[in-house]
Amino acid sequence: MSIALLSLISCFGSHDINKEFVKKYKDENFDAFINTSFLIRSIDKKGNLIIFVSTDLENAYNEGPYVVTAEKETGLIIDTSFQLMKDSIDFNKEAIHNLVLKFLE
Repeated sequence: MSIALLSLISCFGSHDINKEFVKKYKDENFDAFINTSFLIRSIDKKGNLIIFVSTDLENAYNEGPYVVTAEKETGLIIDTSFQLMKDSIDFNKEAIHNLVLKFLE
């Protein structure tokens, strides 16, 4: 019974969050995010966000994520890493940085 109640509460909570999101961003254009995935992977020891960015999601061959470290409060990008990506990937670093900043808004 407690599991059912918890599930019910979490459903109502997420519905409110979704409604707030839609209300806040109803006039925003999200076309720049098509075929791109962002995952806030963790927070480092200094409180910075570690964000995994994956592009070309339609391609079944996973090239691996680009890793961005950004200050949580300002959104300033302080470090990046290609270490988890394949060497042969064609990647527009500036475009992804702009998307990360927009994502953090």
